[in-house]
Amino acid sequence: MAPNEFLVPKDILEKEFYNLIKDKAITSIEQLDKKVLDKALKLRNLLKSPERIRKIAKFVADDFKRRIEPSGFKAFLVGVDREACALLKEELDKYLPSAYSHVVFTPAHNDNELLKKYQLREDEEKKIKKNFLENELPKILIVTSKLLTGFDAPILYAMYLDKPMNDHSLLQAIARVNRPLPAKELNSRKTAGLIIDFIGIFEKLEKALRFDSVDIKGVVVNIEEKKKEFVNLIKKGKFYLEIVGKKIDDKAVEKILDYFDHDKKKIQDFTKFYNDLAALFEVISPDPFLRPYLDQYFLLSGIFNVLKVNIIDKGISEDIWKKTMKLVQEKTRVEGLVTTLPIYPIDERAINLIQQDSSPIRVRIIKIHRSIKILIETQGPNEPFLYLFREKIEKILEEFETKQIGTKEALKKLEGLIQEINKAREERQKLGLKEKEFAFYYALGDYLSDINKRKQLSYKINELFSRYSNWLDNPEDGRMLRTKLIASLLPFVKNQKENPLDIIRNILISKILPLQKEIETISAN
Repeated sequence: MAPNEFLVPKDILEKEFYNLIKDKAITSIEQLDKKVLDKALKLRNLLKSPERIRKIAKFVADDFKRRIEPSGFKAFLVGVDREACALLKEELDKYLPSAYSHVVFTPAHNDNELLKKYQLREDEEKKIKKNFLENELPKILIVTSKLLTGFDAPILYAMYLDKPMNDHSLLQAIARVNRPLPAKELNSRKTAGLIIDFIGIFEKLEKALRFDSVDIKGVVVNIEEKKKEFVNLIKKGKFYLEIVGKKIDDKAVEKILDYFDHDKKKIQDFTKFYNDLAALFEVISPDPFLRPYLDQYFLLSGIFNVLKVNIIDKGISEDIWKKTMKLVQEKTRVEGLVTTLPIYPIDERAINLIQQDSSPIRVRIIKIHRSIKILIETQGPNEPFLYLFREKIEKILEEFETKQIGTKEALKKLEGLIQEINKAREERQKLGLKEKEFAFYYALGDYLSDINKRKQLSYKINELFSRYSNWLDNPEDGRMLRTKLIASLLPFVKNQKENPLDIIRNILISKILPLQKEIETISAN
């Protein structure tokens, strides 16, 4: 509900709207305009009074900037008639850039000068609607009946409703803001639509929507109810807050990771709890009601971020939403927020550092896993043999998560990978191979023990990929490359016990081709 100063006095609303619609079946917005609002002169004059238009425009501009725009969403402003739309536009331009809003209505041949100013040609209207559907200007469409039916715009989140409606026309309007928008399309999530009621229609929803109460249950929910839900969830989150205390520092990060311990049930429970809480925060913000809860919400967001960044779990993939992110960024500048554990340098010092680390073993496992992953991402382009370790670290982590191995064995295996990486780096220095040649040389290690043969083959493989550099996009190049690779590999494996072609197929499919594909993908990016 908009503040009381904007709402239509109940006696006027009753006499000029509810009494007029009592015996009429209004099934469209056009019928509502013709049968009811044309007769409701006192109501229309009230809604279009200059003082009220000014106040509405200022409220909409302020609210849009604070509540809607930060999330990247858009809005409708619904005036009682076409003249009201034009008047609202004139005032709104005093508080927002003119390009932010556009009036869209059906023109008439006898329109006055004010209405003619906002008439649109068909091609102009088409372009405005197209831009509105995308992340371009305008951000607000000012309408009275046009676009309130049949115009599906998932990016539309808010409707500022300054027009009395009922039954099907009201449901149609509600439906405009109720189109789901996947997060990937806007880097934000839309879990509901928001209607700001300047009339008072929603105070008596059963009267405005004369349907079975079962049909309208849950169609609209007063935001006050959402505030109660938010408070209840904050109380539920007290348990998680006790884990971290008053701030998230290095010790708190360790406690968080030690508590969740790759336990999928615990992680799923917290993720659902936090997503529900964040959805409410995004809807309610920036209401002053939230102030007493901001510190707790900030810490719960910190816990979520710690899990998302440090624990490799497919259930922790959602980004923190825009208003939440803004809060976190603002508070971080003041208080600081640690969300990641320090990593180990993957070199000859690593094993000693791990063994001297007083963190719980589970936390050390996460640190090593992240350290190796970061090494692969950052150093892989310079040392492509590192890409061969992706599958190895994920296999160890999967065995640990599924309890196939315990903490000590997982730690031992990860330490073994670090030693293997260090040993491989030493070997490359001794052999004097180029980076890509050594990557192929290392990939062949499981199949060929003879160092000279592996070196010879790595030169040949690298030369073939250079010759057929378009192998991924050109089918003929791809076929020729595979033929040449098989011919090059055959002399080196033909004397082994297994079928030579099976060995070659395994080398190419599981090692050489995926490795080259990753090298080329990284280079392209």
